[in-house]
Amino acid sequence: MDIELLKKLYHYPVYGYDIVDSTNKIALDMAKSCAVHGSLIVADSQTVGRGRLGRSFYSPEGGLYMSIVLDMNPQFAGEITTLCAVAVCIAAKKLLNIELKIKWVNDCLYENKKVCGILCEGLPQMGKCVAGIGININREEFPSDISEKAGSIIVDENKREELCAYIANYVVNEIHNIPKHMAEYKKRLITLNKKVYFTFEGKNIEGIAIDIDDTGALIVNTESGIIKLISGEVSVRT
Repeated sequence: MDIELLKKLYHYPVYGYDIVDSTNKIALDMAKSCAVHGSLIVADSQTVGRGRLGRSFYSPEGGLYMSIVLDMNPQFAGEITTLCAVAVCIAAKKLLNIELKIKWVNDCLYENKKVCGILCEGLPQMGKCVAGIGININREEFPSDISEKAGSIIVDENKREELCAYIANYVVNEIHNIPKHMAEYKKRLITLNKKVYFTFEGKNIEGIAIDIDDTGALIVNTESGIIKLISGEVSVRT
């Protein structure tokens, strides 16, 4: 990653690393030390990349791993996640002419494989949130446990900084206009109007995903009534 080029494209503080344990961890530590809104942490690889639900995120050298410090109450983490997903999709289309889709709540897909994950974490006592985004780039092989689900996008070497800056600028500039982006999120969402399976209050449930509300929650019509999912994992059946 050419950090000097990135600094020219993104007009907030930028902190670049070759390798880190987790860009989100660094961003949270910086937020505790009063890092300014928009501070961007980027790395070429992560040793302990973090995903949702306590999972790890495979982060080999050459991907795009970035975290943004935001002056935003963590109670809006769901909305921020949807904004980040839209930012990634729009950037991929504009810069790479690639059409990405979204699987609720935080996965961006290319050719039905996950190429991007998003993790928002917060510091409620400080009114700050960290948006972490990891994108698989120019990767042909993955570990066997994720090889069937993981994918990658092709990005020319001189485009990685531009992609990173576009996503970060979009998120920071639009953070207070999230509701207007929900239509863009829904337009790309593969989960809507599909049968979904999930665990709710300790029970395995199936239903039809019928909508997304303004907070990013998934509305599911089940045999026992409407359920609103604000987090968790759903499996989609076509």
